Amino acid sequence: MRVESENGYERVIDQVPKHWGTLRNWRSSQQLLLDYDLIDFGRRDAASQSTREQSLAANFRFNREIETVVFAVEENFYLFQAHREDVTDAQAIVRLAITDRQTVEKRRVMGLATKPDVLLARQREARARFELEGAELGVRDAQADLALAIGVRVDALPEIEILGTQTVPTTLSSAVDRLIDVALHDRPDLKAGVASLRAREAAVDLACAQLYPTVGVSSYYGTHAFNYTLSNPPTPQFTAMAPEYAASVAVRWDAFAGFEHVNAVA
Repeated sequence: MRVESENGYERVIDQVPKHWGTLRNWRSSQQLLLDYDLIDFGRRDAASQSTREQSLAANFRFNREIETVVFAVEENFYLFQAHREDVTDAQAIVRLAITDRQTVEKRRVMGLATKPDVLLARQREARARFELEGAELGVRDAQADLALAIGVRVDALPEIEILGTQTVPTTLSSAVDRLIDVALHDRPDLKAGVASLRAREAAVDLACAQLYPTVGVSSYYGTHAFNYTLSNPPTPQFTAMAPEYAASVAVRWDAFAGFEHVNAVA
């Protein structure tokens, strides 16, 4: 349903029997129009279903992106904790290597070890220090990955709690197979795929419905007002205003569209 109002002034050259000249015309037309499809062979339902499923698919994909971000943060958090523990282990190994080297050096002073034994002990200490440097580098890389997953600068990363003091549960709250089933059931990406499939099916239904005609009603009611005069020879000014209305039933059908509808279905 819509309302149309056309108002204006026109000045044209006109000719009627025994009169010609400039026609000046003020006119005003207001109409209330109603157009409604009575039968569309499923067009509206298919379009509505397709749009609804597309909206659901977009929401599921959005939820999946959120889950991806959360999982990335959790994954990098535990990797960061693991690298921290690697540093702790490497520091313990360095301390043991230093103690071992000092012990071998004292034994050599006492004549119980040789110079190659001392060199090997120093080599083990150097290797332990090298591995400690590698572990510390792994912590810095894991810290950068965690900051990237969270979406902050590395220097803005908050203080991260050490998990070494927390106890690890002896058993899971649910069986692993059950957790996998729940994950598959609740995965938004799979639901988004199903919604996208349904949207495609609804689009096929819409394309099939385009092959059929539509039956609708059309009506309007309004008024038309005008006045005009002719200038040569001059005529009186004529003024009129009358109601206008109409009602009709329309059947619209594309008899041939260059195989556009058939190809749309395909």
